[in-house]
Amino acid sequence: MPVPSPSRHAALPIALVIGLVACGAEAPASQAPASPPPTAEAAVPAEVPFDAALPADETPDTAVSGVPDAALAVPPPGPAAVLDAAYGPSSPAENGAPADERSLPDGHRAAFWRGQVFALGGAAWYVGFAASAAPSDFPAPGQTVELAQATWRFVDGTWQPVSAAAGIGAFGGEGRAPSSDGTQDARVFEAGGGRVLLAMPVADLANAGVRSYAYELFAGEGEPLAWRHVGRLPAGSDNHAGCSTMIGAEVPCAGTAGTLEFVDEGAPWPTLKLALQGHVIEGPGQARKTTSADVVTLAFNAASGRYEPVGAIPDAAY
Repeated sequence: MPVPSPSRHAALPIALVIGLVACGAEAPASQAPASPPPTAEAAVPAEVPFDAALPADETPDTAVSGVPDAALAVPPPGPAAVLDAAYGPSSPAENGAPADERSLPDGHRAAFWRGQVFALGGAAWYVGFAASAAPSDFPAPGQTVELAQATWRFVDGTWQPVSAAAGIGAFGGEGRAPSSDGTQDARVFEAGGGRVLLAMPVADLANAGVRSYAYELFAGEGEPLAWRHVGRLPAGSDNHAGCSTMIGAEVPCAGTAGTLEFVDEGAPWPTLKLALQGHVIEGPGQARKTTSADVVTLAFNAASGRYEPVGAIPDAAY
């Protein structure tokens, strides 16, 4: 199958500008100019351009590939419809509240996370995901949010409800869901037998200006189509918001990005491979180029019902 564009960032050469200043008296025309005395001028570090732009996704296997034009012309159900289907109609107390948020009877607060149109079995489908968490003034780093889903199928010019469920898994941290990566398209793999795998791109800002990338993985199967969260695939990072472009800086600019590949090995679910390219921080003032060893491989474990690493995940993935 086609493979996405290999990297979010283009590698750029580093230029070092050294200024030397010379001074001296003007020599007579008949004599050769005297050689200027050497100077002890220090080297001037030049700024290194760092392209943080993320190119458009050129991969043909995006989630909307194969979706009929008629379905793309009709907007799918909105956030309020997803929340109503997943958690039940809103109460009168919710009147005037944002359409993409909801208070639940158990005191948790739910919010629409992301929706995706995709093709399965030659038809157009839409799934909307929502997340809920208990309110907390000081959420712990490991405090995840609970996931819910609502699914529709495009039939006779309209979106018809198929399934909805809460408690399909948990993800995120600090009581909030991961942030969607608007620069990348969701990826889809139709596994056969009515099964489909969605890889939803996310991007979160970590400490010291580092932005980390990943794919949240959702598996759909059964009749009616039902979903569960089955893992997370780390997909690189970049530190352009907190690095220095000066030569010899303690935190040089670096970034990695991955090409996601679905490998059909005859199992019910594909193996996932992501080859990383770019530069990785190795220590203060040190960065290295990625190598052929910087590959993330995940395989589906039927016993746990989740995608798990095959071998160690390289540092370049984070």
